[in-house]
Amino acid sequence: MPYTEDTLVQQTTAEYLENELGWDSVYGYNNETFGPDGTLGRDSDCDVVLIRPLREKLVELNPDLPADAYDYAVRQIVVTASGSVQWYRT
Repeated sequence: MPYTEDTLVQQTTAEYLENELGWDSVYGYNNETFGPDGTLGRDSDCDVVLIRPLREKLVELNPDLPADAYDYAVRQIVVTASGSVQWYRT
């Protein structure tokens, strides 16, 4: 097996997070499908916050709130220091 950044760092870290902490790990480089129904729900590789699972967890943890409250919470989490949310879409 060649020693590359993938095998030394990414793969090792992903395996640790999965095996020791029970996390799900997705290697999206070059094989991610973009869009609302895509692999991670991102519109492009510029999207840093995974909106779909974030919103799902907000609803799961706070089931009785109106839809506007979830949208507001997501905006508050993803807003940049400049106040720009141009890339945020519900």
